[in-house]
Amino acid sequence: MQRNLATNESGVFKVSSLPNNFLITGVKSYITKRFDCLNNDYKILLAKSSCIGIAFEEKDIFNIFSIAKLSDILQNIQDTSHLIFRIEETSYRFESREVHQLIKDSVQKYCDKSSVIKACAEYYNLTLNKHLKVQNYAKYVRNLTLAKELYESINDIPNVLACFQLLIGCKIESKSYLEAKKLCIEFASYCSDDNLSRINNIKYLECLIELEEFEIVQPIIKELKDSYSYLCMPYLDYYSALGYYGVSDAKKALNLLLENIDYIDTCNETLLYAKELRLLSSIYDFYNDWEKQLEYFNKAIEICQKECLECEYYSILRQSGMVYAPEIALKHYDACEKYFTEHNDIKELAKLTHNIATDSIYLLNLDIAQKKCNESIYHFTSIGSHHLASPLNLKGILLCLNEQQYSSAINLFIQSASLSNDKFMKCTAYINAATAYRKLGDQKN
Repeated sequence: MQRNLATNESGVFKVSSLPNNFLITGVKSYITKRFDCLNNDYKILLAKSSCIGIAFEEKDIFNIFSIAKLSDILQNIQDTSHLIFRIEETSYRFESREVHQLIKDSVQKYCDKSSVIKACAEYYNLTLNKHLKVQNYAKYVRNLTLAKELYESINDIPNVLACFQLLIGCKIESKSYLEAKKLCIEFASYCSDDNLSRINNIKYLECLIELEEFEIVQPIIKELKDSYSYLCMPYLDYYSALGYYGVSDAKKALNLLLENIDYIDTCNETLLYAKELRLLSSIYDFYNDWEKQLEYFNKAIEICQKECLECEYYSILRQSGMVYAPEIALKHYDACEKYFTEHNDIKELAKLTHNIATDSIYLLNLDIAQKKCNESIYHFTSIGSHHLASPLNLKGILLCLNEQQYSSAINLFIQSASLSNDKFMKCTAYINAATAYRKLGDQKN
């Protein structure tokens, strides 16, 4: 948008370019005029509040600064200056980012800015345990994020790192792996402690595995193996095997697992043992070795039932289509869907709905297949997973089977191939695209 200045010179309007900072200066002047109308105590209150952010809660201001009759004061500031406005019953927001920034820049005139920020940060830090006890995780994350940002603004690196670690743990616990991954990258830019860096790299690796970014995990695993104790090796070897399998290097994955599986069985790591058994079952499915596939699948189920590993149990049961006929597998899926929905496990729900769609196609229940395929695409899209390639490929198949829409299906097959890091998945998608081209009589493509 072009902005110009119109001026009246002796009754004649002239249009010219705006002088540098003309609008900025005008806006600042207007905000400052309203701010200067307030008494000094009100100015100090607004200046301190601005350190928290563009929005703040009345209760927090009272607890940090112990101001009497705070509700009346805030209402009075709103009515007389319009620099803040109420957004909820006990929450306020500065009128705009410009208002907030201008007042924040003036803090040092009215009080010691560093002391105010530190007081705010320590207050939010102290509230964390209270919110955890009552399981108010939204408030916990909000206050933890505020504390981190406040510590960052005064360059208090030890407390910044402590907040990062808690936030990363919280995001991983809630399966928000994409957010956790970003926080791990930010943490690394602040951290110079080797031990803390290694712990962060383990968390970062966990995020990459869960997000199925398998193509970049091996260098990180190698670096960790070079610096970590022998006790961590089984976990790193499992991640490495999962990484190899994720890029269709089943042979390396199998060799690594077979080297370690007996040791894992003896070292009381039952969850890790169940995960490795499940992965072995998947690898033997890749090799079409049905006997070993079923053997390891049943072993994994048995371990989970014996040790009450509920989450892993349903994750294994979700793969029933590998070893059972579709009619039987679909009966198992009902319990899995209920569990994953109750526990908000979007990734497993996405994989499950894809499996339901696949088995429904075998039974020619195409309406159910279409519904579950769309659900799978929705879930995978929401978590940014590379596995989105699988339901897109499946949707293409359904377009061919249901409606003979080969051109639309080809677009989905090509999109699926471009998204996947799995060589087998890429080949499958390209073969499907070639078949659809042939149906259209296009032998060249």
